[in-house]
Amino acid sequence: MTQGSEIVITGTTDLSGKYVADHKLRILDPSKLKVTKTQNPKSLPEDMKFVWGATFTDHMLICQHDPEIGWLDPEIRPYGPLQLDPASTCLHYAPALFEGMKAYRTSQPGSKPLLFRPDMNMARMRRSADRVQLPDFDAEAMIELIRQLVKLDEHLIPPPPNALYIRPTMIGTRPTLGVAPSTHAMIYVILSPVGPFFPTKNTAGPPLPIPSVENVAFSNGSSSEPTDSANHLNGTNSTIEWQANFDTISLLATTSAIRAWPGGVGEYKLAGNYAPCFKPQKAALAKGYQQNLWCLEDKEGVMKVTECGQMNFMVVLEKKREGNVVEVELATPNLDGTILPGVTRDSILTLFRAHADAKTDSDRLPHLSSDFRLTVSERPISLEELVQASQEGKILEAFGTGTAAVLCPVKRIGLEDGRPDMEIPTYSGGLGPLARAVFERVSEIQEGKVPGHQWIVEI
Repeated sequence: MTQGSEIVITGTTDLSGKYVADHKLRILDPSKLKVTKTQNPKSLPEDMKFVWGATFTDHMLICQHDPEIGWLDPEIRPYGPLQLDPASTCLHYAPALFEGMKAYRTSQPGSKPLLFRPDMNMARMRRSADRVQLPDFDAEAMIELIRQLVKLDEHLIPPPPNALYIRPTMIGTRPTLGVAPSTHAMIYVILSPVGPFFPTKNTAGPPLPIPSVENVAFSNGSSSEPTDSANHLNGTNSTIEWQANFDTISLLATTSAIRAWPGGVGEYKLAGNYAPCFKPQKAALAKGYQQNLWCLEDKEGVMKVTECGQMNFMVVLEKKREGNVVEVELATPNLDGTILPGVTRDSILTLFRAHADAKTDSDRLPHLSSDFRLTVSERPISLEELVQASQEGKILEAFGTGTAAVLCPVKRIGLEDGRPDMEIPTYSGGLGPLARAVFERVSEIQEGKVPGHQWIVEI
């Protein structure tokens, strides 16, 4: 059963809060792992170019649950097709869920690959499994099994800024028809070397210099281009090279289709949440927009924004200017049950809050001027608030966040009612000052450049 956002299994949780299965059923046990290695190992392409999600490593992890036995011995075997009964419940009633994680190779010779916050992914996976009544599993055991899989295929982790995408998936495999929970289940994990989720400009070229303060100043007008201003967020002492060069995307604020609704399953990473989005996204593409900004009407008839595409949505709003000081708000929709609690979302909010309340230099994000005051908010954001802020030149940045893309800057938001598009300021390199600062800090943590960080697990 569930209690709040945490899973509580009656009679199977010890005093420390760790998962303890019914004594009659076997638990998921990494010590029982069986490994069968491929006879045809792969290698990374010399040019390090990947079609996102289309290249896979040598091996995969399989964990199966039987209602009479419990979790069978986990197995790593060569990557290949799964064998499923045609009556498997996942093929008929959609008890299926997945996670998205990454492993990173560091730039230090001889260093171990790293996982980023796998505990959060496994906690969310257990919540999703509980929602569709699939068997529970021990999160620490699953993390250890994923570590063993990644270690075996470590040679296929590409160097930064690329990564190894990890896709744990859980499906119901009860081999009978009939609408009922599946106590038969399978967890399988596959690995994919990936580059950036969204195409970036000039990624094969030389590193780009960090833009000067003058051409990264926030605009206080209606133009989508940043203008000279003393009221900037960028610091003046940046000497490092800025290598990321992101393409910006456009969104269509979609009110005619709904991604998730109150009391539904929008906060869970269920497979069934994704296919219904394909047609609205195709419609957005036909109108010249790359993704949807999903909107939902509340009880008072106010249209609220929720997510963008398959990402969490964040916006930077100017609140007040006095001389060289600018007060800004980093706002994102609150977790009301319709929004996926993203791992990247949580990480970015945590880092922004640490910066806003900085007690030491290590809490401060890089390259941001001291001439600004940051407030971080999780709250409802109405579509009309964005429209008005855009008309007043108060939207300074907007971006999506997620494991696949990390950060994706938004340049334009269209409206289905025919009103003019909201033009978002664009910046050299693609990311605005706040997005750039937090992206750099997240990347430093993910690539092991912040020694001993609590979010990192070594392989």
